[in-house]
Amino acid sequence: MAKWIGVGLGVVLLAVAAAGYVLNSGAPAAPAGVCPALLSAAPLDANVVGYVDLASIRSPELARQMGALEQSPQAAAYRDFVEKTNFHLDRDLDHLLFAGSTESQGVALVLEGRFDQPRISAFASNYASMRHYDAGDLYRFQSASPSQNASMMFLGSSRLVFAAGRDADTQILMLADAAKGGGGAELHEDLCSQAQRLAGAPFFVLGDVPKTAVAQMTPVVSRQNPAAAEILQSLRGWDMAYWMEGDNVRMAVEGEFDGRYDALQARFAFEKFRDTIDKAETTWKAGQGAANPGAPVLDAMVKNLAISIDGRYVRMGTMLKKSDIEKIVAASGAAPPH
Repeated sequence: MAKWIGVGLGVVLLAVAAAGYVLNSGAPAAPAGVCPALLSAAPLDANVVGYVDLASIRSPELARQMGALEQSPQAAAYRDFVEKTNFHLDRDLDHLLFAGSTESQGVALVLEGRFDQPRISAFASNYASMRHYDAGDLYRFQSASPSQNASMMFLGSSRLVFAAGRDADTQILMLADAAKGGGGAELHEDLCSQAQRLAGAPFFVLGDVPKTAVAQMTPVVSRQNPAAAEILQSLRGWDMAYWMEGDNVRMAVEGEFDGRYDALQARFAFEKFRDTIDKAETTWKAGQGAANPGAPVLDAMVKNLAISIDGRYVRMGTMLKKSDIEKIVAASGAAPPH
C-alpha cells in the first residue's frame, strides 16, 4: 500500500510540476530595473504612466535615420522647429514621461535632456501667452475648448513639462512645487514598486483600474460574457513593455489581479482569447489578408503569442524579428531604415 501511495504522490507532484512549467514558461517577463528618477515628476493622481528611455537606444544608426527623416520633404515643419530652438530629438532628448488621470481628465508630458531655454522660450512666445510665477515662466497655449488648453514650463535646466486639460496651469504649478520640494520620490513609492518590474525596458506603460471604470464596464461586459465580467472585477492594475533581446523585439502586457486564484482564472480566459485570435487570423489570411504584404508579420506575432502566470500577474507576450519590422515599414510605404 505504501508503495502505491508513494507512486500516487509522485504522479501528483509530477503533474503539479508540469502544470507549473506550462503556466510559467510562456511569455518572458520584461527586464526588471531601478525605478527611473523621472517618475518622481508624475502627477500624484495619474492613472496611467508611461516612460521612454531614449538615451539607452541612441545609436549611430538611429541618428542616420533621424537625419534622413529630417531632410525629407514632409519634415519642413520639423526642420523649422530645429532651426529656431536648437533642439534635436535624437541628440538632446534623453527620457520622456507621460501621464494621464481619469479623475482630473488631464495629461502631462515631461521631457528630460538638454534644452536651449532662451531659444525654446522665444519659439513658444509666438504661440502662447507668458505669465511669471515664483516657480518660473508659464506659457499658456489657448484653445477654443477649455478642456484642450495646454501649458508649458521649465522645471530646472534639464526638464521641460507640458500639461493639457481644464486645469493645465494648476497641474504644472503643482508639479513645479513638488520638484522644488524634492519630495516626489517618497510620494511615488507605490508607482516605483510597480515600475521596477519592467524598468529595464526602454519603453513601458503602467496603470491602475479605476473603480468607477470597472463599475461602468462590468454591466456591459456581463451581457456578452459573464465570466469575463467576473475577471474584470478582480483586475487591479496593468502594464506593458517593449524591449530588445538580441535581434528580437519583444512586447508583453500584464494584468494584476487580487490574488493568484483570480490570476489563474484570468489565465485560462486569456487562453480562450488566444484561440479566438488564432481563428480570426486564419480566416483573415484566407480572405482579404491573402494579398496583404503585412500578413506574414501578423502571422509571426500570432504564432509567437504566449501566456504566463506569475503570482497574481497574468502576462501575454509576443515577439518580432527586426526583419519583420522592416516588412511593416515597407508595407506602409515609408522609407526603410538604413
